[in-house]
Amino acid sequence: MLNLKNNFLNHSNLLVIQYFFIFIIALTSLLMRNIDSLLNPIMYTEDGQWLGMAFSDGWIHTIMHAKEGYFVWLNLIFLFVAEKISYIISGSQILYLPYTISLISFSFFAFVPTFAFIVTKKILNIEDHKHK
Repeated sequence: MLNLKNNFLNHSNLLVIQYFFIFIIALTSLLMRNIDSLLNPIMYTEDGQWLGMAFSDGWIHTIMHAKEGYFVWLNLIFLFVAEKISYIISGSQILYLPYTISLISFSFFAFVPTFAFIVTKKILNIEDHKHK
């Protein structure tokens, strides 16, 4: 029974490592394609407006009132995380904020193909092609 558990853990660890490398490849590809947001760190459009609202009125108020017509909660959660990471790294909420926003954005876009691979792995029959 212990051997079965160890085999499962080893297989699970290999899958996690495989998914991590897929994520890193996707992230590296995105960074190589357009690194401008890290070389010229600025905040775009709503990010500045929503961050200003969050700094003035608080994050809860911003989440409830950021956009009238539709919800932008995921965008705001990512901005909140970027602001916290900037604070942890530098002690300032805004010093590294454009960089952290960019890295979180790239990470989200790298997560999409990684997640698609994980979800469709059995449909793609990748294991069958390895043994041929």
